[in-house]
Amino acid sequence: MGRDKGVREVRLVAAGLTGARDVHDHLARELGFPSYYGHNLAALADCLGDVCAPTCLVVDLTGPTAGAAAEALERMVPVMRRAARENPLLSVRVVRSPGRRGGSSL
Repeated sequence: MGRDKGVREVRLVAAGLTGARDVHDHLARELGFPSYYGHNLAALADCLGDVCAPTCLVVDLTGPTAGAAAEALERMVPVMRRAARENPLLSVRVVRSPGRRGGSSL
């Protein structure tokens, strides 16, 4: 699937993150949110609702994804998808290893 012109792509690669706080901090940096917005799912949903430019969150759960970051990302995917349904500027694409449970994209 190619990138749409003018859509900012923010990649969340489980293998490169260490846990929920790291995932939230990465999103805050990439999306330009203040780092103090919070590290819980409600704060994540609120901030994703504030995305004001076309943005695609690419959640990469391929490769060696065991650990806290992969678990945090798995918990965040439904929140990201709900936010994308409510914010037309946001989309979410989840890339999983073959045989891994869950959907592939929104």
